[in-house]
Amino acid sequence: MHAVVSNRAVRGGVRGRRARWVAAALAVAALTGGASLADTTPAAADQAPVAAPSAEPPLTCPSVACHRAVQGLDKPWDTAFDSSGGTMYVTDEANGGSLWKVDTATGTKSEEPVTTGIGQAQIVLADDETGYFVDFRSDKLWRVEPATGKRHEVATLANPNDLALDGQGNAYIATGEGSNALYKVDLKAAEAKTARGEKFTDRELSVVTTSEGNLYAVALDGQGSAYVVNRGSRLDKVNLTTGRKATVTDKLNNPSGVALDGHGHAYISTSDGGLYRVELAGGADRTPHQAVTGLGSAR
Repeated sequence: MHAVVSNRAVRGGVRGRRARWVAAALAVAALTGGASLADTTPAAADQAPVAAPSAEPPLTCPSVACHRAVQGLDKPWDTAFDSSGGTMYVTDEANGGSLWKVDTATGTKSEEPVTTGIGQAQIVLADDETGYFVDFRSDKLWRVEPATGKRHEVATLANPNDLALDGQGNAYIATGEGSNALYKVDLKAAEAKTARGEKFTDRELSVVTTSEGNLYAVALDGQGSAYVVNRGSRLDKVNLTTGRKATVTDKLNNPSGVALDGHGHAYISTSDGGLYRVELAGGADRTPHQAVTGLGSAR
């Protein structure tokens, strides 16, 4: 069995290794005095700014400061929190994929999954009643009701790896393996079309930017920019209005996920089980600094 070691922190990842980022947030919480790391996607209830973390030394997981949040899961993949922080929803990729409800105070998960058949799902909550997830195996964006497990297809797009919500009715989806693009999805328009029995596909989506390689993860800063990780070594900043792209750093080793802390730092998970911090301020040294080690042991 596997254990979730965190709340929602660094998303996305190399397939087969992707759940390593699930260990990141409790590790970062220890660095930041117990607060959780945020994507700074305005709509997500679990995403509140935290204090700037200490640089030294890197935190090691597992340890007293980086511990298991829940056990009894096979292959935990992603997490999202309700507005109170008392409930965590965890996706598990085993056996076709499932969504579980977890009491964060006790670490107890629900006896039965909220829903099943969701594949390798990356999930975010728009509010306590509505979540959205993507699954690259089914090439779908779905809406899910956490209380009931009911699912509704929203859009079809090739190889969606990750998503973020802007709090204004739009989802930004990072894709790979063929499309290699960051898409903007008008959720209301997409759901209205699928409700009529019509397909809302990537041909109708707004392309924010494209990439020469797979885009594994995306985080929004709430100020008109997205940060995306590109398979290989790069973290890029993307202007959501113009699509203009600028490289923040190209000194990462197979980056697999990204999150922002709201204080000028990006945290990037890598396929070697590390979590790295990058300064985002203009003129700052953009050399990645290792913040946490041993996250590969989460899986």
